[in-house]
Amino acid sequence: MGAPRLQESHDCAPIGGSHMSSRALRWVSVLLSAAAISGVATAVASAEGPVWLVNGVELEAGKTLNAVGKGTLFFSVAGLSLRIECAKLVEKMVLKGGGPGTDEETLQYKECVVTEPVNKCIVKEPIVIEANTTLVYMKRVAGSWVIATKAEWEAAAEKAFGDKFVGKGVASRLSVLTIENKPGQTCPATLVGENPLKGAYTGVVNGGLEFSTLTPSEALFAGKPAIPAGLIEYEGEAGQKLEVSK
Repeated sequence: MGAPRLQESHDCAPIGGSHMSSRALRWVSVLLSAAAISGVATAVASAEGPVWLVNGVELEAGKTLNAVGKGTLFFSVAGLSLRIECAKLVEKMVLKGGGPGTDEETLQYKECVVTEPVNKCIVKEPIVIEANTTLVYMKRVAGSWVIATKAEWEAAAEKAFGDKFVGKGVASRLSVLTIENKPGQTCPATLVGENPLKGAYTGVVNGGLEFSTLTPSEALFAGKPAIPAGLIEYEGEAGQKLEVSK
């Protein structure tokens, strides 16, 4: 299934496909500099919003669907020189119909490596992220994606659909990451221990759900700006094709 061309107007976009490896590799290079994190503010989405399509049919209000996801994670923190890469995702989610479409998600990332600082630290697995998400309209502003109202989305030259993740825990906690010394090495004291990941972040629907320095992030790790990135591909628990539509 091909990805939509984001610079063109489109009424629905796939949220799964066969392009995970190439897209994920693309975001590795995007994330090499945590300093590229965008500070663009997001607009408040209107009460209406995009909807889930299941095999081309809208998931109606009051109905739910169990779904699963797979993907990768690249996680950088500005000001802490921290970067974590996870090669495997096991995700379970419950989609809720109506507009905007929502879902409840539990993401478990495994095969994680602390790549910055190099060869000093390890992170306890799995990294478990629990979030509520809401489908949103998005437009391109100065090269970055921001959340938009439907009217702004309709008028935008470059537009897409997005999925905003908000932590389910106290104070919007998404996860708690435990970082330890690698055997025989000394991890910086500022990183060692249990630190919460809080807040929200948003991905763009583009042949999967993509996160990068170009998509909105209000997430904080140990109080510092954080940017999750990578790709998630979704499908119904029974293999149904999932899309997002206006």
